[in-house]
Amino acid sequence: MKGLTLSLLLGIPLLLAAWVVVQLNASAGALLFITAFTFPLILMGRYFHENPQKAAVFVGVMVVLTLLFRPPPVSGPNIYFGLHFATGCWKPEENPWPLNGSADVAYSCFYLTESGVLHVSGMAWEKTWVRLPVTGRVVVLDAPLGKADKVYLAAVERAEESGYEPVVENRTARATLLRKGSQCVYIAERNVLGEGIAVVSARGNCEAVEEFARIRSS
Repeated sequence: MKGLTLSLLLGIPLLLAAWVVVQLNASAGALLFITAFTFPLILMGRYFHENPQKAAVFVGVMVVLTLLFRPPPVSGPNIYFGLHFATGCWKPEENPWPLNGSADVAYSCFYLTESGVLHVSGMAWEKTWVRLPVTGRVVVLDAPLGKADKVYLAAVERAEESGYEPVVENRTARATLLRKGSQCVYIAERNVLGEGIAVVSARGNCEAVEEFARIRSS
């Protein structure tokens, strides 16, 4: 019995790791699943050779545990809906100014507020994350903050080069409101639904831009 217990103690951590790895790379995850079954059998080869029925028990228990350890299915909105929720847009347009660069998903559109029509743009990047076995808790392994920071800072600089000046009282580390006469540009970096990071901009008359900023940052 000690041999069977030891084999399970060797296999179970590999099973847990396999469920994490398979979400990042299907081939590597499949290889780790195979290893979880075969490594204990090979390491404890003499024991299982003398007790072949225990080998069948080991495999059966591992199959059951594989099913039990499976993380709950992914639910909730994806990054595409997340960027839509942040911008109100669904489709890409040709002019995302002041945003520029590449992203996993980008939207741009005209957005109607009570105070006027705005041009809104957004760019988003997916975080790399996994769901833990059994609990289903989401663990973020990588958040592309560097990409978002670069686009955010470049957009602010691009607006300043076009004559917009930051409104000091409405400037934070992750959001800037810029004004040029009666026209404003709002640029913000934020987390979005679907485990993503986005940079969002809105430009138009200042009253409408401020209204957008209040609604979309709440």
